Amino acid sequence: MTTSNVDTVKRFYEIFASGDTSKLPEVLHVDIEMEMMNGWPYGGYYSGIKSAMEDFFANVWALLKPFTLETNEYLESGNVVIVLGTYHTPDKKTGEDVAPNFAHLWTVEDGKITRLRQYADTVQVSRALNHEVPDHKNNS
Repeated sequence: MTTSNVDTVKRFYEIFASGDTSKLPEVLHVDIEMEMMNGWPYGGYYSGIKSAMEDFFANVWALLKPFTLETNEYLESGNVVIVLGTYHTPDKKTGEDVAPNFAHLWTVEDGKITRLRQYADTVQVSRALNHEVPDHKNNS
C-alpha cells in the first residue's frame, strides 16, 4: 500500500503530538531542509535530519513546553502539501493560551519529507516568551 503525501505529513504531526522524537526518521528524509521563521524560537535554516532533530525540535520542545498544535486544513499540489493550523503554548507570565496561526509548506518525495517551510505569527510567540526568543545562526 502506498502512502500519500498528505498521509506522510499527517504522520509527522502524529509523531509530533506523541513527543517521541525517535520516530521522526520514519517521515523525515536524512537530507531534509527546514526554513523556520526568523523571530520564531530557534528560527533559521536547518540542513539534515541531525540538525533538524537536535538543533531545532529538541530546543523548541524544551523551550515552549507544553506546546501543541492543531491542523485545520491540508492542501496538496503535486509533491507539496500545505497545512494551515494553530500553535498553542502558554504565556510565560500569565499562563494564558497563546494561539498564533501557521502555514507549513512540506515537500514530500518517495514517502519522506525533504523540505519544510514555516510561516507563523512570531510576534505572539515572542510576547509569550517575554521577548526572549533564541535564534539559530546556521545560514549554510
